[in-house]
Amino acid sequence: PIDTRQWQHAFALVAAASDALCSVIIEVNHIPQRRVLSQPPAALELVDLTAVSNPTLAWESWLAQRQQRGLNWQHSLYDTALVQLTPAQFIWYLNLHHLIADATSIFLIYEQVTAVYEQLLQNVVPVLALPTFASYIANKQHYQASSRHSRDQQYWQQKVAAHNHANTHHPKRSQQAATHHRLTIDLGAERSQKLRALARHEAAVSLTPDASLLNIIAALVAVHQYQFNGRSQLSAVAVLHDRPTAACKQTIGPLMEMCPLLVSLPKTDNFLTLLHHVRQDVQQMLIH
Repeated sequence: PIDTRQWQHAFALVAAASDALCSVIIEVNHIPQRRVLSQPPAALELVDLTAVSNPTLAWESWLAQRQQRGLNWQHSLYDTALVQLTPAQFIWYLNLHHLIADATSIFLIYEQVTAVYEQLLQNVVPVLALPTFASYIANKQHYQASSRHSRDQQYWQQKVAAHNHANTHHPKRSQQAATHHRLTIDLGAERSQKLRALARHEAAVSLTPDASLLNIIAALVAVHQYQFNGRSQLSAVAVLHDRPTAACKQTIGPLMEMCPLLVSLPKTDNFLTLLHHVRQDVQQMLIH
């Protein structure tokens, strides 16, 4: 069984040590601004469903209602609760706004809370020294004032100009806003295994397995687009985790970057040749 009070205390300590979790959004002259509070804006709630006849059904009902609550940006950008279904069964509910966290942050919070909880059970005073999201922002601002940023900016200006020139014969896109929806496709175990195997091919391999898969997906999308509308220039945007350093890997916050993918299809009928070309394009864009 979990000591619920100690778990609640552990979360409070981790939240207090994270400037991201202590952040709220306020308006100053109608302009949203981030403010870091001195204390966590919300405590972990303890919910006891052990007395109800059907705890699982009660949990599902509780979850459905809780998910409709939404987050008040000015009050707290997270909502969390420890729900007890039976004496030995617990569910930790954690809702994080993307303004303060990415997917990696969820695992970091879980690891930190678990470690602090175990220390509390052993009567050890936890010492938390989490890297701050503010430090990540400061490093970004330092980069924007550097000569490297100027070189990267020049690279993108030239890249975009060449890309636009190659597409001048195509009609301009409509300015009318388009509706969109997210489509999730389960590739299944067999196709997923084949994709991972292809990602290990020298034509696709990159810095990480995920980056290798990005090369494959970009190549497939480029081919599909060419077959669909005859365009040999792929324009897309990939959302990438931006955690290059040890400190970044331990930072709670939205450490992400929007990376434009501007890929030119070579004249070839060989997919591996195309994949090698796309990999080179993507690597250059990731460097800049």
